[in-house]
Amino acid sequence: LHFFFSSRRRHTRCSGVSWARRCVQETDIALANLSLLQESDLQLKHYALQQLHKNVDYCWHQVSEHIVYIEELYEDETFPHRELAASLASKVYYNLEDYDEALNYALESGNYLNLENTDLYTQQMISKCVNCLLYTSDAADDLLCVDLGGRRIIKKT
Repeated sequence: LHFFFSSRRRHTRCSGVSWARRCVQETDIALANLSLLQESDLQLKHYALQQLHKNVDYCWHQVSEHIVYIEELYEDETFPHRELAASLASKVYYNLEDYDEALNYALESGNYLNLENTDLYTQQMISKCVNCLLYTSDAADDLLCVDLGGRRIIKKT
Protein backbone atom coordinates (compact mmCIF):
# COMPACT_ATOMS: atom_id res chain seq x y z
CA LEU A 1 0.00 0.00 0.00
CA HIS A 2 1.40 3.36 -0.94
CA PHE A 3 0.08 6.89 -0.49
CA PHE A 4 0.79 9.92 -2.59
CA PHE A 5 0.80 13.31 -0.91
CA SER A 6 1.43 16.57 -2.68
CA SER A 7 3.03 19.74 -1.47
CA ARG A 8 0.69 22.36 -0.07
CA ARG A 9 -0.07 24.64 -2.96
CA ARG A 10 -2.75 27.24 -3.26
CA HIS A 11 -5.15 27.33 -6.17
CA THR A 12 -6.46 30.43 -7.86
CA ARG A 13 -10.02 29.14 -7.42
CA CYS A 14 -9.69 29.59 -3.64
CA SER A 15 -10.47 32.98 -2.15
CA GLY A 16 -10.33 33.99 1.48
CA VAL A 17 -8.09 32.52 4.15
CA SER A 18 -10.42 29.81 5.47
CA TRP A 19 -11.50 28.82 1.97
CA ALA A 20 -7.86 28.67 0.88
CA ARG A 21 -6.97 26.42 3.81
CA ARG A 22 -9.91 24.17 3.03
CA CYS A 23 -8.85 23.98 -0.63
CA VAL A 24 -5.29 23.05 0.31
CA GLN A 25 -6.44 20.40 2.77
CA GLU A 26 -8.97 18.95 0.32
CA THR A 27 -6.37 18.93 -2.45
CA ASP A 28 -3.96 16.93 -0.29
CA ILE A 29 -6.72 14.52 0.69
CA ALA A 30 -7.93 14.25 -2.91
CA LEU A 31 -4.48 13.34 -4.21
CA ALA A 32 -4.12 10.65 -1.54
CA ASN A 33 -7.53 9.22 -2.41
CA LEU A 34 -6.86 9.39 -6.15
CA SER A 35 -3.80 7.21 -5.62
CA LEU A 36 -6.00 4.64 -3.85
CA LEU A 37 -8.09 4.24 -7.01
CA GLN A 38 -5.14 2.45 -8.62
CA GLU A 39 -4.85 -0.14 -5.83
CA SER A 40 -6.15 -3.65 -6.44
CA ASP A 41 -8.10 -3.82 -3.16
CA LEU A 42 -11.79 -3.10 -3.83
CA GLN A 43 -12.36 -1.77 -0.31
CA LEU A 44 -9.65 0.84 -0.81
CA LYS A 45 -11.17 1.89 -4.13
CA HIS A 46 -14.60 2.13 -2.52
CA TYR A 47 -13.22 4.20 0.37
CA ALA A 48 -11.43 6.52 -2.06
CA LEU A 49 -14.57 7.01 -4.15
CA GLN A 50 -16.61 7.79 -1.02
CA GLN A 51 -14.10 10.39 0.16
CA LEU A 52 -13.79 12.01 -3.26
CA HIS A 53 -17.57 12.04 -3.70
CA LYS A 54 -18.07 13.64 -0.29
CA ASN A 55 -15.58 16.44 -1.10
CA VAL A 56 -16.03 16.79 -4.86
CA ASP A 57 -17.11 20.43 -4.58
CA TYR A 58 -13.67 21.30 -3.19
CA CYS A 59 -11.47 18.93 -5.21
CA TRP A 60 -13.18 18.47 -8.58
CA HIS A 61 -10.31 20.19 -10.40
CA GLN A 62 -7.86 17.59 -9.03
CA VAL A 63 -10.23 14.70 -9.71
CA SER A 64 -10.80 15.87 -13.28
CA GLU A 65 -7.15 15.18 -14.06
CA HIS A 66 -7.76 11.51 -13.15
CA ILE A 67 -11.29 11.09 -14.50
CA VAL A 68 -10.20 8.18 -16.69
CA TYR A 69 -9.71 5.99 -13.57
CA ILE A 70 -13.19 6.79 -12.33
CA GLU A 71 -14.70 6.08 -15.74
CA GLU A 72 -12.86 2.76 -15.86
CA LEU A 73 -14.34 1.79 -12.48
CA TYR A 74 -17.80 2.67 -13.74
CA GLU A 75 -17.31 0.67 -16.94
CA ASP A 76 -16.06 -2.40 -15.04
CA GLU A 77 -19.23 -4.47 -14.70
CA THR A 78 -17.66 -6.52 -11.91
CA PHE A 79 -16.98 -3.46 -9.75
CA PRO A 80 -19.66 -3.38 -7.02
CA HIS A 81 -19.70 0.42 -6.65
CA ARG A 82 -20.29 1.47 -10.23
CA GLU A 83 -23.11 3.85 -9.31
CA LEU A 84 -20.84 5.74 -6.92
CA ALA A 85 -18.20 6.04 -9.65
CA ALA A 86 -20.88 7.29 -12.06
CA SER A 87 -22.07 9.88 -9.55
CA LEU A 88 -18.54 11.14 -8.95
CA ALA A 89 -17.86 11.34 -12.69
CA SER A 90 -21.14 13.21 -13.17
CA LYS A 91 -20.26 15.82 -10.57
CA VAL A 92 -16.79 16.32 -12.02
CA TYR A 93 -18.22 16.82 -15.52
CA TYR A 94 -20.82 19.18 -14.06
CA ASN A 95 -18.05 21.33 -12.60
CA LEU A 96 -16.25 21.21 -15.94
CA GLU A 97 -19.53 22.51 -17.43
CA ASP A 98 -19.89 19.47 -19.68
CA TYR A 99 -23.56 19.03 -18.82
CA ASP A 100 -24.27 16.38 -21.46
CA GLU A 101 -21.61 14.06 -20.04
CA ALA A 102 -22.66 14.96 -16.49
CA LEU A 103 -26.23 13.94 -17.27
CA ASN A 104 -25.15 10.67 -18.90
CA TYR A 105 -23.32 9.64 -15.74
CA ALA A 106 -26.01 11.06 -13.43
CA LEU A 107 -28.61 8.81 -15.07
CA GLU A 108 -26.36 5.81 -14.32
CA SER A 109 -25.77 6.78 -10.69
CA GLY A 110 -28.90 5.20 -9.24
CA ASN A 111 -29.86 6.47 -5.79
CA TYR A 112 -26.91 8.88 -5.74
CA LEU A 113 -29.00 11.22 -7.87
CA ASN A 114 -31.58 12.44 -5.37
CA LEU A 115 -34.10 14.52 -7.29
CA GLU A 116 -35.38 16.04 -4.06
CA ASN A 117 -32.10 17.90 -3.48
CA THR A 118 -32.30 21.61 -4.18
CA ASP A 119 -28.62 22.16 -4.96
CA LEU A 120 -27.46 23.64 -8.27
CA TYR A 121 -26.12 20.31 -9.52
CA THR A 122 -29.49 18.56 -9.15
CA GLN A 123 -31.36 21.53 -10.64
CA GLN A 124 -29.02 21.51 -13.65
CA MET A 125 -29.48 17.75 -14.19
CA ILE A 126 -33.28 18.10 -14.01
CA SER A 127 -33.18 21.07 -16.39
CA LYS A 128 -31.03 19.09 -18.81
CA CYS A 129 -33.51 16.19 -18.70
CA VAL A 130 -36.43 18.52 -19.38
CA ASN A 131 -34.58 20.06 -22.33
CA CYS A 132 -33.84 16.58 -23.73
CA LEU A 133 -37.48 15.60 -23.31
CA LEU A 134 -38.71 18.74 -25.06
CA TYR A 135 -36.24 18.18 -27.91
CA THR A 136 -37.33 14.55 -28.22
CA SER A 137 -40.98 15.57 -28.16
CA ASP A 138 -40.40 18.08 -30.96
CA ALA A 139 -38.53 15.46 -32.97
CA ALA A 140 -41.32 12.93 -32.41
CA ASP A 141 -43.79 15.39 -33.91
CA ASP A 142 -41.80 15.28 -37.16
CA LEU A 143 -41.05 11.54 -37.28
CA LEU A 144 -42.78 8.23 -36.74
CA CYS A 145 -40.25 7.22 -34.08
CA VAL A 146 -37.29 8.65 -32.17
CA ASP A 147 -34.21 6.72 -31.08
CA LEU A 148 -32.97 7.87 -27.68
CA GLY A 149 -29.37 6.76 -27.93
CA GLY A 150 -30.29 3.15 -28.62
CA ARG A 151 -32.04 2.87 -25.26
CA ARG A 152 -35.67 3.44 -26.10
CA ILE A 153 -37.81 4.13 -29.10
CA ILE A 154 -40.91 6.26 -28.80
CA LYS A 155 -43.45 5.30 -31.44
CA LYS A 156 -45.88 7.92 -32.52
CA THR A 157 -49.43 6.59 -32.66
